[in-house]
Amino acid sequence: LRPFRPLLQQSLLRRLERAHSVDQAIRTSALIATPPALQGSLFTSLAEGFTDFELMECQTKKLVSRCQFTLIYEKQGDAIEWQDELRLRRGRLGWQVEDVTYGGNWAYAPTGSLTSRLDAVIATEPAVTKP
Repeated sequence: LRPFRPLLQQSLLRRLERAHSVDQAIRTSALIATPPALQGSLFTSLAEGFTDFELMECQTKKLVSRCQFTLIYEKQGDAIEWQDELRLRRGRLGWQVEDVTYGGNWAYAPTGSLTSRLDAVIATEPAVTKP
């Protein structure tokens, strides 16, 4: 996450760090091999990410901007195309990512938003038992 810190709102950065910690704790404490709860590109609907994009529009109200992107993933002549929304907030460091709303409409595409996905992982944190 280090290279992306200036681009992310603190609230999103904290969620990413916490979800990663919870995911690691669950996987190291599990009796059987557990796949990561967070895999692939978290910032797009497609785990493989994207190979091209087109900015469709941005609507800005005060310090918040919602930008619609058409994202394209092309591999060996086959292409998948979808729209995700990026929510930005203007802060002291300029415009930063606050959240992503997923728009992929295929089986196994994440639904909702990045923050709700991270919150779901955080909610699975095992209870700490005190001796």
